[in-house]
Amino acid sequence: MSLRKTRLFGSDIIITKAHCLETPSYFMTPGKIVGFEGDSVYVKCGDTIVSIDEVVYQGNKYLARNVLNTNGLRLG
Repeated sequence: MSLRKTRLFGSDIIITKAHCLETPSYFMTPGKIVGFEGDSVYVKCGDTIVSIDEVVYQGNKYLARNVLNTNGLRLG
């Protein structure tokens, strides 16, 4: 499995579980949190949206919504 990394407030976040959503293309800043569903966080990436489900933050595993919980926040 390939892990992806991003940054939040100067700390690394390792994305351990995520998947792309089938959405129509629209313009928005890549890396922005654009919504939530259950414990998942939707992030704009290129011409699609990625649903992030689980992350490792400061050495601990979390459901994404417990760490990335602010709509409009930009990762990267």
